[in-house]
Amino acid sequence: MKFYLLIFYLVFCLTGRSQEEMPLSPSDSVSLSNTWEKLAKAITARNKPQLRQLSVPLIDCQVCSEIDSNFVRQFVSPDRFFEMIFALTKTTNLATALQSKDLHVGVTKFVDFQPNHSGLKDGEDFIMYHASVKVESTSTNANQTPHKNEGAYIFQFVKKSGRFMFYGFDTLP
Repeated sequence: MKFYLLIFYLVFCLTGRSQEEMPLSPSDSVSLSNTWEKLAKAITARNKPQLRQLSVPLIDCQVCSEIDSNFVRQFVSPDRFFEMIFALTKTTNLATALQSKDLHVGVTKFVDFQPNHSGLKDGEDFIMYHASVKVESTSTNANQTPHKNEGAYIFQFVKKSGRFMFYGFDTLP
């Protein structure tokens, strides 16, 4: 539980925006988990048409600049994002995480924050849903002592017309 509170703090609190954690209804929890499963399967199968169908027109990719040093934009088209995410599945433990059933879901409401491409009306709060998968890896320090590292892959969603849409992707070290 402490780990997921850390995720919330690092991903959402550091934005400097006023936000509040909200309860996730049981039906939204099931629907969000189902959407995440479809997204995970589409990424694993490299099914671009399915990925486009599950995504908003511009995806918030916080880690794209870490993947591609020539990258300069945070919001990318689904096709550009998918190129990067496919490359990431080859060099990290993301492919394993996509198969994980240990999913943490939640929702955060951002007050007085509306991303330009969100389609929100004036005065509407931006509500972001997230599905996080905890990952562990082992590295060795200078003394050749194994050290366990914890991190997470965070998949962000918004709800449009009663349907969850993939909005963004981030990682925690």
